Amino acid sequence: MIVKRNGGMTEFIPSPREKRESLIRDHVLELVGLLHERLCLVEQASGIDLESAERCRQLLERIRAEERQTQDLNRRLAEQGIQHGSTALT
Repeated sequence: MIVKRNGGMTEFIPSPREKRESLIRDHVLELVGLLHERLCLVEQASGIDLESAERCRQLLERIRAEERQTQDLNRRLAEQGIQHGSTALT
């Protein structure tokens, strides 16, 4: 995080690395899900057993559920005034 102070104002600017990580985090799960769907179609058309595909689908759903829980927790912490990286969490 880049902190920029100008007079009495403090501006918190995400660093380029934080922006990249955020972009990846926000979109990679959907990209993997779309790739999984596409591979399932290929496997199904080829007559390949879909057992592995089903396990992958279950794993993706678990990851999505954990991501929703994390987002909910972050939202509730923010509502209480606790920010990520705050010493109040330790």
